[in-house]
Amino acid sequence: MQDEEKDEEKDEEKSKKERLVAEGYEGVKFKASNFKAGYKLQQGDVEYDLQAKDLHIEFDGDVRQLVAVFDAQGYLRECPMCHMKCPEGSMVILTDHHMLYPCWMCNKLIERLTGDEDVDWSGLE
Repeated sequence: MQDEEKDEEKDEEKSKKERLVAEGYEGVKFKASNFKAGYKLQQGDVEYDLQAKDLHIEFDGDVRQLVAVFDAQGYLRECPMCHMKCPEGSMVILTDHHMLYPCWMCNKLIERLTGDEDVDWSGLE
């Protein structure tokens, strides 16, 4: 029974991806260095304004919609991976399911689930 539910969820996510592509969304892969100050995502010659663009991110096999993007310095003191101070202009991206911090210092994308409580950025090594 559980396997059937998992298969249905995978089919649902696949359908969601197919619907987004049919609506004109582009599939792009990005790394921390693609995120620029001013809430921008640079992909080749194209620059996306994350505050104006409807963005979906795949996380744990699910397609998640961008809800907000905000200044990392107001939320994090330092990167939870490399422990370097969050640079000016760095950001945290919030989806309906998780948070993403693209660290420019260690060039890693740090993702954490959100829930009823504050996001736990600690414990990363």
